[in-house]
Amino acid sequence: MQVLTIVESLLRAQLTESKMNSWEELPPFLTSRPYSFNGNLHLSKAYQLKLLHLIDINDSLMIRGLVHLLKTSMLRCLSRSFIDTACLEIYIALEATLEIILRKLRSKGVLNPSNKDASDYLLQSFGESYRLEKYYQEYYEDRIKAIHPNSRFGPAKFPPLFVDDLFMLYNDLLRTYEFLITAQPNSYEMT
Repeated sequence: MQVLTIVESLLRAQLTESKMNSWEELPPFLTSRPYSFNGNLHLSKAYQLKLLHLIDINDSLMIRGLVHLLKTSMLRCLSRSFIDTACLEIYIALEATLEIILRKLRSKGVLNPSNKDASDYLLQSFGESYRLEKYYQEYYEDRIKAIHPNSRFGPAKFPPLFVDDLFMLYNDLLRTYEFLITAQPNSYEMT
């Protein structure tokens, strides 16, 4: 055990002292950051507990979506090697919100609701431009290209993912999930 500790400390020293360019990948044990759900937003502890208690643990779609949103957050903290996996996880979280909204629309009597109906529901609920007019349609192509190695858009050696989309979509989904849990748009309760 002591030999492993010595080897680890020597490896850490060597890797941190070496002159690496920004594209070289460091091992995750050197680059991992503490997990953070959203470093730009500080929710009060009371509000966090309120959100937790409002989650319907019998709602499989909600639970699955939240699990994948949490995995996205965790994967983003590891290293660049996991960014593509984080993108795939966030698409599952996005799809869960779509299905939850479609379910809500069906319960209100909308027959065969579409992705556009779901986007319109968010626009109406938030009472403002929800960053994208066609929220679900905009990400549809990206999801298809990322998940299917040989989609109708053609084969791809690597998932054609856009890292900036990951961060923008992640922030949007935080708002969307909060809304789906509380039924109140933009109800962040800050520290």
